[in-house]
Amino acid sequence: MTTETIKQFAAAINLKMDVDYADSNPSMSDPGWQANHYKLTFKKDGKQFSTFFSQGIGIQGEPEIPGVLECLQSDCQSAEYSFEDFCGEFGYDQDSRKAFKIYKACGKIKGKLHKFFGSDFYRFIKADRE
Repeated sequence: MTTETIKQFAAAINLKMDVDYADSNPSMSDPGWQANHYKLTFKKDGKQFSTFFSQGIGIQGEPEIPGVLECLQSDCQSAEYSFEDFCGEFGYDQDSRKAFKIYKACGKIKGKLHKFFGSDFYRFIKADRE
């Protein structure tokens, strides 16, 4: 059995994404990082989910659904770690408030995506990155 890719998943559920430029990303922990910021709104089955997204200035063009979903998938999977394992995996100090804030943000985005995708959430989590 072939595993579904993120791109196939998005097409199968008829996922749409609106892209709007943003002056900044309130979720960014490094205000000095030069990036293009966006507010993205995903739509499917009459439901909407919005989030901020940033990509380095070296990346040309607006964000596309597969790439954004891969980043969000990574955030959701990171929320599965204990805080200690999260810090070890990503090189954070366990005494860092900044690290804990990022860890909690991953859990928050996971909850929001679970609500948005509903029964398709685990399909999203298991989809292969390209």
